[in-house]
Amino acid sequence: MNFTFIHCADVHLDSPMEGITQRLQEAAQSIPFAQITRQAWQQLVDEAIDSQVDFIVVAGDLYDGDWKDYRTGIFFSTQAQRLAKANIPLYILYGNHDAANRLTKQISLPDNVHVFSNKQAATFQLEHLKVALHGWSYARSDMDENMARHYPDAQPGWFNLGLLHTALDGREGHSPYAPCTVADLLERGYDYWALGHVHAYEKLHEAPWILYPGNLQGRHVREHGEKGYLKVAVQEGVVDQVSWQPIHLLRWEQLTLQLPSPETADQLATIETALEQLVENNTTSPTIVRLTLQGQGGLLDQPDQLDAECHLLAKQVDEQLWIEKIKTVAMVQQESGLGEGGQLLAELLEGITEDAHLLEQLEQAMLGEMKSFPPWLRSQLIDGKQLHRAPFDRALRSGLEQLKQRIKAHDT
Repeated sequence: MNFTFIHCADVHLDSPMEGITQRLQEAAQSIPFAQITRQAWQQLVDEAIDSQVDFIVVAGDLYDGDWKDYRTGIFFSTQAQRLAKANIPLYILYGNHDAANRLTKQISLPDNVHVFSNKQAATFQLEHLKVALHGWSYARSDMDENMARHYPDAQPGWFNLGLLHTALDGREGHSPYAPCTVADLLERGYDYWALGHVHAYEKLHEAPWILYPGNLQGRHVREHGEKGYLKVAVQEGVVDQVSWQPIHLLRWEQLTLQLPSPETADQLATIETALEQLVENNTTSPTIVRLTLQGQGGLLDQPDQLDAECHLLAKQVDEQLWIEKIKTVAMVQQESGLGEGGQLLAELLEGITEDAHLLEQLEQAMLGEMKSFPPWLRSQLIDGKQLHRAPFDRALRSGLEQLKQRIKAHDT
C-alpha cells in the first residue's frame, strides 16, 4: 500500500515562552508569544489537511504538563475535529511532560484520536493500509526502564511503526527517560521508529528509519535553529521519502562572534555582517538572536551603547530580527571581580539557569522538599503538580547570586 503520514513530537501546547524580556516587547506586537505553540500545531493541522496525509503520529509531550485550565483541551479537541472531518486519524503517545501522573484534567475527544495505553505497549491497526502502530505512553513522568524491550514483535506483511519517547542512551540536556539503544529498536523489526523527547532533528538509522523530528516550535534561545516535523511517504510498504517540514512562526538563534579589533567601527561591521548572513540563511521566519561577543575594548567597554547599536543594526538588517540578549566575555571578566578559578565557577553557575535538564531536576527536588510545607504556603508555590515559575526563577537566581558573591568575597 501507498500512504503518507506526519511524524511530530514535543508540541508542548500552551508552554510559556522564556526570555521574553522588556527589550522584546516590540517583537511581541507582531509575534503572538502566548499563542505560538497553538499556532504551530494549527499550522501542522492545516498542512496535514491540505496535503491529505493518511494519519499523524505524536511521539510524546503533546502537552507541556497539567493544563492550567480547560482551554488547552478545548483547543486541541477543536483541531482534532478538523482532522476528523478530513478523515485523518491521530495517534498520540504521552511522554514525561504529559504522563498519566501529571495530567489531572481531560476532555472529550473525537473518535479519530487514539491514545496509547500507559499500562503496557499496545498496537493500533489501520487495516486498509496494513499499518501496525506500536506504542506505550508514560504512566509516570520519570519512566526509567527500557520500554523498547517490551514492545511487540513486528507483524509480518504489515508496515510496522513504533512510537517511543526516549533519550536513548543519553542526549545532552535531556533527562534519561526510557533508556535504550538503537540496537534495541532494531531488534523489534519495525520499518520506522517515530521518536520524541529530544528537541532537535536527528537521524539515527535509515532502512529501517529511526528519527527524532525535534520539537515543533522553539520556546527559548536554547531551542534554537529551524523547528518543524517530518512527512513520510511510503510506497509498496517501503519508506520512499522522508521530508523535513519547517514551521515558519518564530526562530531562535545564537551567534558567537570574535571581535579582534578594539575599534568601534570594525566591531559594528563584524556584527552587521553576521546578522546579514543569519537573515540570508533564514528568509521565512521572524528571528530572535542571542549575541555572545568576545574581545576587548571599543564597544565592549560601553555596554549601554553596545546594546543600542546592536538593536539598531538588527532593525536595519531586517524588520523581523530582534536581539534577545547580548553577552560579552570581556564585560564579564572586567566587572565580576572574581579570580580565574572563581570566574570559571561563576560562568558554570550562570549556565545552570540555561540548562533545561538541570532546571527540571531542581524543580523536582524543590517539589519534594515542599511536601512538608503547610497547605496555605504550598498553594502559593505550586500549581497542580508544578512549581509556579516566577517564584522558582527568583529563588534560583537569588541563590546563584549569593553564591557568586561568596566566591568573590573569598577571592578577595
